[in-house]
Amino acid sequence: MNSDHGFLGSVFFSTGINKVKFAIGVMEFADLSGRAIDYLSEGEQEIYKGLRVGQRRRQFLAGRYIAKECVCQDHPSLQRSSINIVNGAWGGPLIHSEHLQNTLISISHTDNFAAALFSASNMFPAGMDIEEIRDDQIPSLQNFMSPREREILLAENLPYKEALHLMWSAKEAAGKALMVGFNLPEDCYHISSFASNGNSFHIGFENLPILQCIGWLKNNLSVCVAVPSILSFEKLEIEPASILAIKTENLPFNGHC
Repeated sequence: MNSDHGFLGSVFFSTGINKVKFAIGVMEFADLSGRAIDYLSEGEQEIYKGLRVGQRRRQFLAGRYIAKECVCQDHPSLQRSSINIVNGAWGGPLIHSEHLQNTLISISHTDNFAAALFSASNMFPAGMDIEEIRDDQIPSLQNFMSPREREILLAENLPYKEALHLMWSAKEAAGKALMVGFNLPEDCYHISSFASNGNSFHIGFENLPILQCIGWLKNNLSVCVAVPSILSFEKLEIEPASILAIKTENLPFNGHC
C-alpha cells in the first residue's frame, strides 16, 4: 500500500482496571492490487462476483481487504481468505469464522477510501467511520445539523469544514456501534459536546449518553471511533504508510487468482 493516506494502527482505551485495544486501518482504493481478491473467502468471492456496479465492487473489496489487515494485527498467522465477513440483519459486518469467535468488526468507506476497526472481543461495542473532507459536501451536511449543533461548532471556535465532517462521522460511527445504522430517529444522533483534546476530538451525544466518539483529522479525512462512554481514551498509535506498504506487498497470497 503505497499511498500516504494508508495506515494501520491501534486505539487504546481503559476501563480504569483493564486496557481495551481496537485495531484500525485506512486504505485508498487506488492501492488495491490485482491480487486483492485473494483476500476474499469463498462466500465473499461469490458476493463480489454478483456485484455489477464497479464502484460497489471496489468498496466491497477494499473494505474486506483493510478489515482483514486489522484482524491480522492480532492474528498474524491467519490466512486472509479464511476470514469470512458476512452482513448481519441490518447490513452491518460480522465475522463468521470458527477461529474468530465473539470478535467485533466495523467497516466504512467513501468514494475513494475504506476503513475498518477490529477487536478480539465484542465486550465493548464499537463503530468506525471515515469521511473525505470536501467542500461540495458542506450543504448536505448542514441540512442534518440541529440548531444546538450549530451553536456548539461556533462556540468551540473550531475549523468549520473539518468539524462539520467530524460531527457527521461521529453520527455514522455511533449508528455502527449500535449495529442499527441510521434507523433510529434523527434526534438520537444529536451531538451535545465537541471538544478538542490535543490531536484528537471528544464528541458526546445528547440522547445517547451511553456512547462517545473519539475523532481525528488525517490527510484530509475525518476519522471517528464510537465506543461506550465507560471507556477512557488513552492513545492512538499509527504506523507510517511505508511500514504498511511492506506488510501488504509481501504477504503470502492464497486463493483463486
